[in-house]
Amino acid sequence: MAGWVKSWGKNLSTIYITHGHGDHFFGAGPSLDAFPQAQLVTLPEVVDDAREQQSPEALATWNSWFKGQFDEKSATPTALISDEPEIDGHVVRFIGLGGSDGVDNTVVRVPELSTVVSGDVVYNNLHMWLWNSTPESRAEWLATLDALAALRPEKIITGRRDPDAPNDDAQRVLAQSRRYIEDFDTAVTRSGSVVQLVDATTQRYSAYGNPYGLLAAAATRFES
Repeated sequence: MAGWVKSWGKNLSTIYITHGHGDHFFGAGPSLDAFPQAQLVTLPEVVDDAREQQSPEALATWNSWFKGQFDEKSATPTALISDEPEIDGHVVRFIGLGGSDGVDNTVVRVPELSTVVSGDVVYNNLHMWLWNSTPESRAEWLATLDALAALRPEKIITGRRDPDAPNDDAQRVLAQSRRYIEDFDTAVTRSGSVVQLVDATTQRYSAYGNPYGLLAAAATRFES
């Protein structure tokens, strides 16, 4: 990322983190090294979630998946002072929307482009991260999608996107994310095992990428 920024002749001043999951900021070190004046920031309500990711318990979980592949002593995002900064004279907005994949999530709105960068609130042709989800957390995620839809974007740049997804049309990705959560919620009530839940979801979403997300979500519904 640092090389890409430099290739445009730009000076990186801010790295914004949409939510407090470690996979969204553990890798910021090389960019911060390349641009020492840059700040790693997020909205105030996200800071505690980010700090929690560096607890021994959270690091143990990350190491169970990615041992030796991330910086265990990474910088932690600090609270942003203004939620309407300017980038090269263009105003953007950082907006807190609510819960989605386990923590409070925020988005970046670019009004001039009718575009929202959604972090992990919306997915594009991928299985959604419903690990440890509950009926209540899934309902909260649906409410967050409604809050994003109320911003009326034309385009949504999702944090989770299949490279072969047809487009970034806001109505399409919002609809598919909402439908996936609703269908998973229904499948949970009708399934009696991990296999049944995976099969039911896969039949409907066979073309979606990252099946590991589905396997992890199903496993947490039927822990032995």
